[in-house]
Amino acid sequence: MFSPQERAAADRAVAAARAEWESTLRRWRSEATRERFEQRKTNLKRACSELDGIPRERQRRVAQLEGEREKRQRQRYLDRFRIDRASIPGIGPGRTAMLASYGVETAADVTRSNILQIPGFGEKRTGDLVHWRQMHESGFRFNAGEPVDKRDIDALDRELETKRQKLLATVAQGPTSLQGMAREVQAARIRLMPILERSWSELRVEEARRKAH
Repeated sequence: MFSPQERAAADRAVAAARAEWESTLRRWRSEATRERFEQRKTNLKRACSELDGIPRERQRRVAQLEGEREKRQRQRYLDRFRIDRASIPGIGPGRTAMLASYGVETAADVTRSNILQIPGFGEKRTGDLVHWRQMHESGFRFNAGEPVDKRDIDALDRELETKRQKLLATVAQGPTSLQGMAREVQAARIRLMPILERSWSELRVEEARRKAH
């Protein structure tokens, strides 16, 4: 017959052995299985697919810019009217600086929701700013014959070229990366297998001892 203290000690020994086993098992799954290799291979395939898809992505996004011509023309038009050069009731240098700190500098930035979140701008001042925007917006005329702004196309091309270069680097490093990963997995198996076996054996021994109690 074992005392309660001995039984408690046996429970603690089993808990410690199980924690060690589970920790070693997590390391094995993380470092010594093909999961990491397969994940990297999947990422490489995804990079190849994204690289192949860049021309289609450009077509799609140019079409999106075409569909947004009126919105973008309006934004560029409203961007001409700066708050710091305007005469708006209740909006002096201090409030102009406060607006700018929240990214509101031109008529294009003025929306009711944007202004109401700024400290010191209640319904009255917000209404004055929105009215000022609307006054300028009424002068906007959409030019259906004007193509997509070249600056928008250039910005899109720069973004896609940066993406293309990153993907090319990923793809170029792919074979070397996969070979290195395979070596790492094999080395991890050699390193962790004795630890895994030992921790499993220790857990079974401690469970047997507790059972004997």
